[in-house]
Amino acid sequence: MDDTSLAADKPRWTLADFLSSRPYWALFFASLLMTLGGRGLAGLLPMIADAAGGGYQVADLGYLVVSVCWVFTVCVVFVVAARRPRSALVWPLAACVATALLFLSVPTLMTSGLPLLFELSYGTAYAVFPLGLAILLSGGRARRTDFGCALVLLAATTLPGYLGQVGASWLFAYVGAAAVIVAFLVLTFAAMMLLLLGGDLGFDGVPAQRHDPISPRQRSPFVVGVVLASPLILLFLISVGIYLANPGMFSVPEVPAEVYPLSFLLLIVALGACIYLAYWLYRIHGELAGEAPSQRLLTPRVAAPIGILVPLACRCWS
Repeated sequence: MDDTSLAADKPRWTLADFLSSRPYWALFFASLLMTLGGRGLAGLLPMIADAAGGGYQVADLGYLVVSVCWVFTVCVVFVVAARRPRSALVWPLAACVATALLFLSVPTLMTSGLPLLFELSYGTAYAVFPLGLAILLSGGRARRTDFGCALVLLAATTLPGYLGQVGASWLFAYVGAAAVIVAFLVLTFAAMMLLLLGGDLGFDGVPAQRHDPISPRQRSPFVVGVVLASPLILLFLISVGIYLANPGMFSVPEVPAEVYPLSFLLLIVALGACIYLAYWLYRIHGELAGEAPSQRLLTPRVAAPIGILVPLACRCWS
C-alpha cells in the first residue's frame, strides 16, 4: 500500500478533537508562558544591561539578532519540526533557561556579549513556535476551517505579551533585575515541562472517541434566556461588588460600612451564577451528544470552562 492510501485511511481531526486533547492545551499554555516570560525580559534587557554597567548598545544589538533569527529558524524548523516536533520547540526553551541561569549565577556577564546569546535563544524560540505549531497541527489532517480555528487560537497566545512587560516592569522597579530573570526562568521552565509531559504533539494518531451523552431535560424559554444573559449579569454584579468594596479605586466619596455586606453578597451571587452557568453548559453539551455521536461536539467537561472563559476574556480584552 502506498503512502497516499495510508494517508487516506487516517482520520481527520476536528476542532473539537483539538480542544479536547491534552497535547493541544500543552502547546497553548507553553506558547502563552513563553510569550509572557520572554517579552517581559526582552523588553527590559537594555535597562538591566545598563544597570549592570554594560550600556544599552549590547542589548539593543540583540533586537537585530532577533530579526536575523527568523531567517535562520525558517530554514531549520521545516527540517526539524516535521521529524522531531518536540525537540524543535524544547531546545530553544532549554537554551533560554541555560542563559537565564548564567545571568543569575554570574551577574557580571550582563556587561559582556551574553545578552546577545539570550536574544539569539529567545529569538529562535519566538520564531519557531508559530511555524512549529502550524506544522504540528497539520499532522491531524484537519479540514481548513478546523485547522484555521485551532491555529488562530494558538496564535492568540502572543497577544497578552504586553502583560509580561507590565509585570516585568513592576518587578524591575520594586524588586530588582534578578526578580525579572527569575520570573522569566520559572515561566520558561514551566513551558518546557508542558511540552515534555504533553503527550504526542504530532496529532498523527487517532483522536479519542468522546461520545458522552446526558439525558435531555425540558426547559422553559424564559429560563434559557436568563441563562444566556447571565454572563452580562455576572459582569455587572462583579463590577458593582468591586465598586462598593473599594470605593477609593474610582475616586468617589466613601461608602458607609453597612454597604460592605451587600457588596460581598453581590460577589457571592455572581459566583453562584458563574457556577450555575458552567453546570448549564455542561448539561447542554451532554444532551446534544445524546442526540447522536459526533466528533465535532466538545465533551461537557471541556465545553463548560470554554463557554465561561471565552466571553469573559473577550469582554476584558475589549
